[in-house]
Amino acid sequence: KSSTYGILFLYPWNLCNVCHVKPCRKPVEQLLKAVDGITLADVSTVAEKIISSPLTMASHGNVLNVPAYETVRGKFSSK
Repeated sequence: KSSTYGILFLYPWNLCNVCHVKPCRKPVEQLLKAVDGITLADVSTVAEKIISSPLTMASHGNVLNVPAYETVRGKFSSK
């Protein structure tokens, strides 16, 4: 069975299965099972969502030499 949201389980601090409030560390076996459940279709779906979403750009520190958003976006747009 495809685990479309299997990638979400890679983050080890999910909410506790018991109290559903505080974060609890998951066993490594659970992580490995989630990773094993990720299919090529899952990766393709996530990649398509990332590629089709608008570019987000952030700069920090000395930004005088950072190119304009339109310049960066142009480098990632399909031609």
